[in-house]
Amino acid sequence: MRHLLLPRLAALVFCLVVPASLRSAAPAAKPDWDRFVAAYLDGYFTANPSFAAAQGRHELDGRLPDWSAQGLKQSIAWLKAERAAALAWPDAALTPDQRFERDYLVAVCRRDLFWLETADFPHSNPAWYADAIDPDVYVSREYAPLPERVDAYIRYARAVPAAVAQIEANLGGPLSKPMIAIGKITIGGLADFYEQDIPKVFAPALQGQRAADFAAANAGAIAAVKAFAAWLEAREPTAPDRGFELGPEKFIAMVRETEGVDISLPELEAIGQKDLDRNWRALVAA
Repeated sequence: MRHLLLPRLAALVFCLVVPASLRSAAPAAKPDWDRFVAAYLDGYFTANPSFAAAQGRHELDGRLPDWSAQGLKQSIAWLKAERAAALAWPDAALTPDQRFERDYLVAVCRRDLFWLETADFPHSNPAWYADAIDPDVYVSREYAPLPERVDAYIRYARAVPAAVAQIEANLGGPLSKPMIAIGKITIGGLADFYEQDIPKVFAPALQGQRAADFAAANAGAIAAVKAFAAWLEAREPTAPDRGFELGPEKFIAMVRETEGVDISLPELEAIGQKDLDRNWRALVAA
């Protein structure tokens, strides 16, 4: 799910970073609000360095998030504190653009908290880690000369074994067969990418010490994700087929916290059924 949600924060980054003068004719930003926004973005990027790199904050290249038990607790506490701090800003103290920024920032905090705490995806869904552990930004984006991107990838690859160990520890509880399959594809499947694709892209910059460093770091990353896939596979024969469902209460909380839509499940089902019926009639008519 996380890969479907991250683009929303990219929109928040645009809204918070692009000057108000470029987005509307609203009054100039209040300095205190600007400082709060800057601190929030720095904190968010530091806690989510993979996302930061994808947004162009390349001083954080090569890092992976802290997915330890303590790291997850700190992320939850930080998001709650930032949400409360943003809500403390009254409408009267902000321009219309700033009120939108505040509300969007709060929405992002609520969304992240739902997946982190309510749905508890770090402990139940391997897909939650998929975007953050994917090194594609260093491989596919020509944001810097190739040797610089190789060096960033080497730092990333060196961080993979510890990150995978944290993921494995977090997913140590019961996992259903579908979740195991997702983990084998999204994380275990990186081994082929590391082995086959990345060396080809980086080959022109692999000479001397850089080549040796790359080979060692990449081999460690390959071994880590292969071991993780094997660990999942060993659990597969006794894993249940079900158990991954959010359930009605968490599902409706998801709609509220990640989409901002406060509605009951029967109302939502009725709306969906009405739309399905309308589309079915149109299909039959066509």
